[in-house]
Amino acid sequence: MPLDQRTRRAIVRLRKKGLRYSDIAEALGISRTSVSRLLTTWRTKRTLKPQKPGGGNKSPLRRI
Repeated sequence: MPLDQRTRRAIVRLRKKGLRYSDIAEALGISRTSVSRLLTTWRTKRTLKPQKPGGGNKSPLRRI
């Protein structure tokens, strides 16, 4: 389930206060991986918008 904007802002705010990823995850009740992914996106793209789903290979069984 995607994180809401309030949670996204809280992650960045808590990280700026110096909390570790695991502490942020525990405080907000989310996974450490979610915290890591959001902060990586924040550092590289400076956005808190949800990323588009994607990746993977198209099925050879699917018609083009």
